Amino acid sequence: MTTVEERELQEHVSKAVNNTETAPKQKHVRACILFTWDNPKYGAQSFWNTLKLQNPQADEVQAFKSLVTLHKVLRDGHPTMLQQSYREQNYLEVLASYSQRVSRGYNPLLRAYVTFLKTKLTFHQARPEFNGSMSYEEYLSLKKSSDPNEG
Repeated sequence: MTTVEERELQEHVSKAVNNTETAPKQKHVRACILFTWDNPKYGAQSFWNTLKLQNPQADEVQAFKSLVTLHKVLRDGHPTMLQQSYREQNYLEVLASYSQRVSRGYNPLLRAYVTFLKTKLTFHQARPEFNGSMSYEEYLSLKKSSDPNEG
């Protein structure tokens, strides 16, 4: 990582996906989201590279927190985040195939969350007119229609 922004991203991702059994802190997730908006050309790839550097597959809590953080960044991040994340589905499978002798029960959650995120990515690739938050109102405003049957 070279720029100050990327170093800050690395710090925020590290804090968001630590192995403490608590939800990722919103301020760190928000910083990741803002990074994708501030850097639309390379923000998605930088986020993915930074996430992979954290080695979330080493701990099931960290893997789950990575998926939660990723979901929020896909939902609220720059639209290029959705477009560029489709090719990362193999890495999602790596997170879903987490296995350890002593499991804390996250394995079924990881599998279900990865399935959901892959479905989301496939949907958005096929229907780029929907943003990450799936806002129907925004979709209608883009289509210039107020008839819900038309949408």
